[in-house]
Amino acid sequence: MNEEIRKKYRIWDFDEEEKWVNQMAQKGQGLTKAEGSTYWFSPEEPGAYRYRLLFLKKNASSDR
Repeated sequence: MNEEIRKKYRIWDFDEEEKWVNQMAQKGQGLTKAEGSTYWFSPEEPGAYRYRLLFLKKNASSDR
């Protein structure tokens, strides 16, 4: 069962956001999608993944 959680972070609190996503992973909730302040999780084996945040340029998909 997928779970949708809305949670807001200040743009400079990316360490706190990363910590929270990894806490969810330890509880058996794997991140499947994130858009703005909405996160979607699905059941996974607890601790199966460790997440890291990566910030890209605005047009990173067109950069080589």
